[in-house]
Formats: sequence, C-alpha cells, structure tokens
Amino acid sequence: MAVNTWDGASDTNWNDAANWNTTGETNRVPTDADDVIIPNVSDNCVLDSDRTINSLQIQGNGSFSMNDHDLTIAGENTSGRALDIGNNTVTFVGGTGTLIFTQGSGSTKLVGTQHIVASTELRNVQFNGAATFVMNGAMTVNGNLTITAGTLSTSSDNNYALTVTGITTIGDGTGGTPDEATLTCNGSTCSFGSGVTADYGLKVKANGTFVGGTGTHTAGGFLMDQNQHAKATMTSGVMTIDSEKTSDNKAWRVEYGGDTFDNNNGTVKFQLNGFDTRMSMRGASHANNAFHNLIIDGDGDTRQISPDNGNKIIVDNDLTITRGKLVMGLSHALEVGGDVVIDDASDTAELEMGSSSNISSQAATFGSLTISNDGTYKATSGTTTITSKAGTNFAFKNTGTFTHNSGTMQIG
Repeated sequence: MAVNTWDGASDTNWNDAANWNTTGETNRVPTDADDVIIPNVSDNCVLDSDRTINSLQIQGNGSFSMNDHDLTIAGENTSGRALDIGNNTVTFVGGTGTLIFTQGSGSTKLVGTQHIVASTELRNVQFNGAATFVMNGAMTVNGNLTITAGTLSTSSDNNYALTVTGITTIGDGTGGTPDEATLTCNGSTCSFGSGVTADYGLKVKANGTFVGGTGTHTAGGFLMDQNQHAKATMTSGVMTIDSEKTSDNKAWRVEYGGDTFDNNNGTVKFQLNGFDTRMSMRGASHANNAFHNLIIDGDGDTRQISPDNGNKIIVDNDLTITRGKLVMGLSHALEVGGDVVIDDASDTAELEMGSSSNISSQAATFGSLTISNDGTYKATSGTTTITSKAGTNFAFKNTGTFTHNSGTMQIG
C-alpha cells in the first residue's frame, strides 16, 4: 500500500511514471494498492485507460479527467474515505466513463460532489462491493447510478441531498439474494431521473432494496421487479412522479404480491406535465400494494392517468385530484379509505369510473367524497359507497359536477 501523488512533472498522461511521486517506493504508475492524490498542479491529470486504484483524493482546485475511461476504486484511504473531493472547487470530468466502487466489506465514506465546478461532471457511478458507503456531502450524478451490491447511504446524521440526472438502478435483477444492494435515503431530498423518458427514473430490481426514509423525492417513473427479493419502502414524505417510460406509456409499475412494497404512510404525486400515462398497482389480492395518499396533478394540463394490469387500485388514506384526470379502467375497482377530493384548481379535475363512452360497473368505495367548484365525478354504473365523513362533517359534498351514470350511491 502506497500513497501515490500526481505532480505532472512530465505531461498530463496518467500512464507516465515521471508524473507520479510514490511514497516509499520508486515512482510508478498507480496500482490497485495505491491511495491516489491529485493536487493543484500545472499539468492536469488525464486517465489513459480503464484503471483500478485503492482510493482517490482530489485536493482543492485540483483537476482530473476520466477521459471516457472507467476508474475502479477498490478500497479506502487511512481517513476511511474511498473518494475525497477537496473543500475548494475542483475539476472532475467524467465523460462517458464509470466510477466503480468495489470495496468488499466494512464501512467507508465518499465525499459528495458539491465542490465540483458546474462545467464538469461526475458522470456514471456504480457500487458493486459489499461495503456500506456513506455520503459525506451532497452528491450529483450527471448520468446513471447503479447499485448491484453493497449499500449507499445519504448519511443518517446529515441527510445530504442526492441528485441523479439519469437512471437509478438498485439490484442486479438475478434474484435469490435478498437485500444484496441497498439505497438508504434517510431524511434527504432526492431526485432520480426527473423528466427522463428512455426508462423508469428509479428501478428496484431483484436483490435490490430501496429505503425511502422521510425526505422529499422526485422520480421520472418508478419500477419494481416482479420478484420477492425486490423491496421498496417509500418515503414518508412526498414522492413526485414527473415523467414516464415512453415506450411503455407507464409512469409506475408495482405488480408483485408479498411483503415487498411498503407505502410508509407517504404520498405519491403524479405530476402529469404534457403527457397521458398509465400505472400498474396491483391491489386486489396484493394487500401491500396500495398507495397511502395519492395526488393527481396535471400541472395546468388536462392530462390523464389510468390503471393498467390488475383489477383494483387501493388508496389507504386520501385521494386528491387537483388537475387532470384519473380514468379508471373498465375492470378496475377503486377503494379509498379516506377522503376523495376533486378540486378544479382553475383547470379540469375529474375522476372517471371508465371512460366517457365506456362506463365502468366496478365498485367505488370512498371514506368521503367532495367535488369542488368545477371538479367532476363520473360515477360507476354499479355502486359508489361512502363509508365515513370528511373533517367538514360531510360524507358527500358537491359544488361541481356529479354524473350518476345510472348507478347507486350508498351512504352508510
């Protein structure tokens, strides 16, 4: 094990021993046993090929380019850090390369990327060792985050923000090894692929575990593998879904039964800005697959979301439609344990049991129903059952539009 410090005495080429100062040994190009330090020098360090080192420290105002190659970090330095980015602005150019962490055991820290200058980037990041990695500052990944083994934590003491502009994938998808890969969000503000359309912004694969914590989250779509070893506990705060996987025309996919999904008494908000989409949330016979609070917000548009697969959507607590439409399929019942509020918010807000031309006969069960202003409820041709009352003491209050569709309303 050696400390290998870049001095750039010859040029910018990583693969030139003349550019390195190796403590206690003849100067050499770093190996997988070296703790690499890159200080602020005249000739900046440029990676020449895929390489493996023990740890990486970039000191204040230092500059490092991965030059579209992969860099594997296999351990940690004597300060317990795998990646240490200086307290002053540094330059880190990821390009198309991937920064890979492979430490096999123990706990290590990696300093966040808040000190990287805006014109450069930490591009793709992958964790595939069994260690626990704890963020030591806010982190932005301007590419994909992949956790195939080990744990990445945003720090339970500091709740550092985590932003991933590409796709976040937890688990390798092979199945058979529960909790092999974990992302723990604590109380952090997290963003996973906001606005992406090529795939789901947040994917929990077999062997993957998502621990949402209590923070505010945003994701460009959410997917869980149909496997008992794909596990997700949502944030107890608000998760906003602001995009979809375009090729699937779907923003949410939770379809497997068993103890794999936990809504954590949190809120899921579909913010449909400029697109219609679908969601899979198999509630019937899958008791755990239920929203706690569900908000439909068209963000000023009259866009709609509709269920796909299964035959029931369950909302444990409240369903609120502020803008846009929730259009239930002809085979989908709707069960809401708390209040249903359809509030126009100066635009269209509708709950439709079936489409305008194909009215559903499936059951609708609500704790209470409030149709505000220009909000609309197009009822099932079967039975709408009201089981309780809102805080206003109304079981049913309509100042908007109620279309009965020859159905029955039962208040009990």
